Amino acid sequence: MTSAQTRTLPRLSVVIPSYNQGKFIERTIKSIIDQNYPDLEIILMDGGSTDETMQIVEKYRSHFAHIQSEPDGGQTAAIASGFDRATG
Repeated sequence: MTSAQTRTLPRLSVVIPSYNQGKFIERTIKSIIDQNYPDLEIILMDGGSTDETMQIVEKYRSHFAHIQSEPDGGQTAAIASGFDRATG
């Protein structure tokens, strides 16, 4: 990709809703960051997981624009709240 192409790409925001997804969350995160999109905003909205989800997320903290882990109103509310924070 040339620098001119990089400048014209829009910012993309990805909201990941999660609750006790420790078995899958690392694969999800890596799938997103391994695409190497130059202006990517990743937001994790976790419903207060009690499994290993947040320990795994911590390994990738530098890739996230926002991480929230607390009880919420379910998947739809988590997605909506995440996109409320999004800038892409």
